[in-house]
Amino acid sequence: MNFILKKITIFSNNCFLSILSYYKMKAVFFELFFLSSVFFIAEAQTHASYNFGSNGVGILRAAINSDDGVGGSTFLFKEWNNLGKLYSDNGKVVDIMNINFNVKDDMFSTKISKDSIFNFYKVYKVEINGRQFKRIENKFYEVLYIFNDKRMFLKEYSVKIEPELHIITSTVIGPGKYVIEDEFYLYKNGNLEKLWLNKRNVLKMLNSEKSLILKQAKNCKLSFSKEKDIVEIFKYYDTL
Repeated sequence: MNFILKKITIFSNNCFLSILSYYKMKAVFFELFFLSSVFFIAEAQTHASYNFGSNGVGILRAAINSDDGVGGSTFLFKEWNNLGKLYSDNGKVVDIMNINFNVKDDMFSTKISKDSIFNFYKVYKVEINGRQFKRIENKFYEVLYIFNDKRMFLKEYSVKIEPELHIITSTVIGPGKYVIEDEFYLYKNGNLEKLWLNKRNVLKMLNSEKSLILKQAKNCKLSFSKEKDIVEIFKYYDTL
């Protein structure tokens, strides 16, 4: 009798575990389905890819970038503990606890493990730690300032490989490292105009109240070659 009861108990436990495992797998599947329909590409350890329906706006992928031997990073922020908010093309808004910007791929990513990340796409605007990035002409720019007349002062990021050079002969001796560079633009009515940060170009762009702007810059010790000071000059210009 005890033997039969023991068998029944084992059978019942196994049935319970099987049912529990089934619902856990089902929950995971629906979670992945939901996330993939939100708008992301996930990168993990295999090269398999999964498409959850033709109506979805994202693809779940798994791939780790091969090590090219180049030092440095293509990500804008040194750390991943950045608070972000993503605005998708389909109207969804998602809060992200750890987000970064891959300058090389022009995509925003969230890290899910040591070797795995999600790459988001079909996103038109992203906010990270109070900074705003906006997609303009299929490329992301950081929005540094928006004028009263809706012009935008933008910052474009790019990445290049700076090779390792021999200290004497200057010949290339190694793959080098990634270096992130930036350029500045003014954007209005669908036109991007490059802006060099110097007094002549900034005053030319403002084209009015130059004497007052020069006086304000002098009194407040603002530099025409520093990004933060240029923002302050633009803020003052909007008060005139």
